[in-house]
Amino acid sequence: MKNMWKISGWYLFVVGIIHNLVGVWVLSDVLRDLWNAGLVDSVRDQMDRNAAFWFLLTGFLFNYVGLSWQEHLRRYKEPLSKFNAWGLTVLVVLALIITPTSGFWIVLPLCFIMLYPHYFLKIPPAKTD
Repeated sequence: MKNMWKISGWYLFVVGIIHNLVGVWVLSDVLRDLWNAGLVDSVRDQMDRNAAFWFLLTGFLFNYVGLSWQEHLRRYKEPLSKFNAWGLTVLVVLALIITPTSGFWIVLPLCFIMLYPHYFLKIPPAKTD
C-alpha cells in the first residue's frame, strides 16, 4: 500500500478500459443501432442511445484523466493532490449513495490509495511558486 499511489493514474485508466468493455458487451445492440444510423446526429432524444453514448464517453474520460494523472506522477514523483483525492472520494461516495448497485465500488479503493500518502506517509506538500 505504501507505494500504490505511484500507479493511481494507471488504476483509473484500467477502470476506464473495464468500463468500456462492459459497455460494449452490455450495450452491443444499442451501439449497433447507433452505428447503422450513421453516428452523425444519431443519438437525438433516444434514451438508450444517450445512455450508451454517455456510458462509453465516461470510460474514455476515465482513460484520459488516468493518463493525465500518471503523467503527473511520472514527471513530479509526488502523490496527486489532496484536492484530487478528496474530490474523487466525494464524487464516488455521492455516486454510491445514489446508485449503490453501480460499479463505483471499483473506484473506492483508488480513493484510499490516493489519500494514503497524505495522511500516513507524511509526504511534504508540493512546492508552489
